[in-house]
Amino acid sequence: MTDYSSEASGGAFQRITDVLIAPASRPAGHQRVRAVIDTGSDVSAVPEQFIRANGLVPTADQEIVFADGRTVIEPLFQVQLTLQSWQPVPVLVWAAPFETALVGLDVLQHGFLIADGPRGRFDLLWRETWRARLMR
Repeated sequence: MTDYSSEASGGAFQRITDVLIAPASRPAGHQRVRAVIDTGSDVSAVPEQFIRANGLVPTADQEIVFADGRTVIEPLFQVQLTLQSWQPVPVLVWAAPFETALVGLDVLQHGFLIADGPRGRFDLLWRETWRARLMR
């Protein structure tokens, strides 16, 4: 399990980890960034600096609803996110105006988030890893 530092987020589980981000068209061109795992977010986000540096173009638009109730329409970009030992997950993300990626339920639905609150630890298990553990 990974130790975490917590951040408040209106009751949603939110913890810090690292994530690899790569343009969908160039999976080998990945970059490691800090990421917040946010179970209160439906759509993941990556730093807009990554979007600009890789010349990504939007492929869709999505309404984003913030915790304070504000809503905005944001362009979405195709990337691959890799968490810990997971396989890369293709996902549409919005460009966030901060240096940390945001991993939402659109990515987390591909695996299992196991939180051990009393010990301040969590684990992210890819669905196939979880199945292999169950078969033992």
